[in-house]
Amino acid sequence: MKRTFAKATFAALSVVAVMAMAPAPVGPPWISIEYPPSPFDATTRDAFLLVHAFHHGTPMNFPVAGKAEGVVAGKRKSITLDFTRTSRDGVYALKRQWPTEGNWVLAIDVSQAADDKAGALVELSATGGAKP
Repeated sequence: MKRTFAKATFAALSVVAVMAMAPAPVGPPWISIEYPPSPFDATTRDAFLLVHAFHHGTPMNFPVAGKAEGVVAGKRKSITLDFTRTSRDGVYALKRQWPTEGNWVLAIDVSQAADDKAGALVELSATGGAKP
């Protein structure tokens, strides 16, 4: 009886150990931009837009990075963007961090691994809003 219990315990521990060593999710991440964001969530109320990060339809807290690339008074400008996590998994708020003058594009990406990224470009209109 003791030997059967020991074998069952060892087998259960082996399964747990193998599951803990499972590889990272296979397949690239997915990115979605929400503009304008809903004003009903306090963590997104002042956001310019929201970035949603997914893996096979499941919201994931993958790292989000981006830059605002623009031309102001004939000179190229580049601003690194800061994103804030919201109350929902995989959702990041972006507040306006670039000047109102000039023409701007937002280059945003979600990274699942060093070489596994998804990106989005958001073109801003002359009035400062995102173009459809």
